[in-house]
This record gives sequence, structure tokens and C-alpha cells, in this order.
Amino acid sequence: MNKLIVTIVSVLLLTASSFALAQDLNKGPGKKGHRQQGGMQAAPAVEKLTRAVRHLDLSEEQKTGIHALLKGLRTEVQPIMKEMKAGQAQLKELVQADSYDEEAVAAVAEKEGQLATERVKITSRAIADILGQLTPEQRTELAAMAAERKAKQAEKRQRA
Repeated sequence: MNKLIVTIVSVLLLTASSFALAQDLNKGPGKKGHRQQGGMQAAPAVEKLTRAVRHLDLSEEQKTGIHALLKGLRTEVQPIMKEMKAGQAQLKELVQADSYDEEAVAAVAEKEGQLATERVKITSRAIADILGQLTPEQRTELAAMAAERKAKQAEKRQRA
């Protein structure tokens, strides 16, 4: 019973956070507070990597390859996100129903977990493929940018 409750709560948190993170985080100059459609929804790591890679001096071949990888990723992840959204709606209906159907909730939770696992596997493969397009120097520069960003975030947390 406890395991089932933990699973249900975990899936609810996972789906809620994945949809919260699916919002486009691409806020550029003059766009503060405005969300745009675009970007890699439901894959914040890919979105961050994509933004960082834009600052690198990429060859046309690298740009074309990365663009193709991102397009393929969107194609693969879109149906999964649609299924997850449907599952979240179904879970909401089950939770709000007059009588609680534990087995139905468990089935939806199980499916949501499988979908989340598949999404992570697809996204991780895409990130590895994108990094594979970079030269060792570009990877070093990317790592330096990540370290700088992390230091700035730590500094902001200390001030707050």
C-alpha cells in the first residue's frame, strides 16, 4: 500500500514538473516575461545545451547536423508528450472522481513512468549525439560556459 502511494505521488510530481518544465525557457533580450513557442519542450537539458551551442563557432556541417538531430528529437518526443498529457488528464479525472479507483490510478501511474523513462532515453541519446558533433575544443569551451553559469547561479543564491 505504501509503495503504491509513493509511486502515485512520484508520478504526479514527475508529470506536474515535466509540464512545468515544458514551458519554453527561451527568454531573450526584450522578451522578458514573455514565453515563446519553440524550443525543445519537455527537454530542458536539450534546450539549455542548444542555447549554449549557439555561442560556439560551429561549421555549417555542424549546424546542419545538430539541426537535424533536434528535428528528429522533436519528432520522437512529441507523441510521448501527447500521451503523457492525456495520462495527466486521466489521472486528474480519477483523483476527482466520486470514488477512488486505486487500480486505475496505479495503471496510469505505471504508464506515465514508462513514458517518462522513454523520454529520458531519447533525450539522453540526442544530447550525446549533439555533443558528438562538437570538436574537443568546442566541448572544452562548452564545459567552461557551464562552469561559469553554475558559478553565477551560486553567487545569486548567496545574495538571496
